[in-house]
Amino acid sequence: PEQLELELLIRRVFDAFGRMVPEGVRVIIESSEGAPLVRGVASELEQLVLNLVLNACDAMASGGTLWLVVEVVKALTDRARPFNLLRETRVIGWRAPGLSFPSGHTSQTFFVVALSISHFDLPVGIAVGLYGIAALVAFTRVYVGAHYPRDAVAGAILGSVWGILSVLIAPYF
Repeated sequence: PEQLELELLIRRVFDAFGRMVPEGVRVIIESSEGAPLVRGVASELEQLVLNLVLNACDAMASGGTLWLVVEVVKALTDRARPFNLLRETRVIGWRAPGLSFPSGHTSQTFFVVALSISHFDLPVGIAVGLYGIAALVAFTRVYVGAHYPRDAVAGAILGSVWGILSVLIAPYF
């Protein structure tokens, strides 16, 4: 693993694979000044970004806008991670750099769940199961010491709202 600038990595993915984004789908990449570096393997993160974008595009068959916005909210709130403020915080794994609010992992999970339920017209039982899995992601972000509970709740709300809004406005684009 290495320290990577996430915005540059995302832009590299779009430079290489932007042609795979269907017409009618607009991608907006917003980042904040001084966004923290992420630690990871570049090729794995590029694959992750590509998969997330293509899955979101598949869910917007009629077109729409994919807006990568979590870092903007983090920059506005400027909230430190729990282990940076509370000495007693137990951390499982490595101490992620960057800001805490909202939880990006939780936001992305709830966003993909909302899009998937709509796109695949899933029955209620499966939808509840998917939201249960997304809730487990939120719980684990708090459990491992990377976020406060409010960060996870805000990530769930942000991801769900963006997912639902994407579904609602897709027919108009």
